[in-house]
Amino acid sequence: MFFHDLVEGSPIILKLQRQKQSITVETRVYKVQSDTIVVEPIVYDGKYVNVADDELTISVIHETEEKPIIWKNVVFKILRIQNLPYIALACRNPGVVFNRRISFRLNLDVQGVLNRSEKVIVHDISSTGISFYTNKDTRKMVGTPVTLKFLGGYEDVYVSGEIVREEEKDDKYLYGCTIRASVDIDRFISEEQRRRAMKGKR
Repeated sequence: MFFHDLVEGSPIILKLQRQKQSITVETRVYKVQSDTIVVEPIVYDGKYVNVADDELTISVIHETEEKPIIWKNVVFKILRIQNLPYIALACRNPGVVFNRRISFRLNLDVQGVLNRSEKVIVHDISSTGISFYTNKDTRKMVGTPVTLKFLGGYEDVYVSGEIVREEEKDDKYLYGCTIRASVDIDRFISEEQRRRAMKGKR
């Protein structure tokens, strides 16, 4: 599959990596022209992401009915459209099948902050999803975009997502979300597993 096989409006995932840090965000194809696609501005934690960084690399992931396709280390530049930072991505090579690992779900049950104001309990997290408890009956929120922040190890973890599931459980309300943008959740999960394993050996 080549870039020119993508369709305008198609959802894609961008993985932005700088040294050992990475952010995964969702966006959409705005325009397709031969070996170049232009994608809509990407937003993380309520702000436009600036990709003007010589040390930054970008990979593009497209979900298909079979398996995800990935184009690694594509050429990119900012393209101002109506004064907004759209991104032009270029790659002449075909994408390859992306064998995504099975998502491991890590139990947390730590205090977090929902939408920068409401205190919640972050229940668990995987590379693709996160769930939280709240005492408030805020049902009928499926489809609502949310942001979550919690302390993971020694640093704050920020996640943007969308609520896809809700249920009442033990006088609390549990909400499950798909992750739309995050700072290297796979690295956080691996480090947290390692930290817990070392703690268990003591």
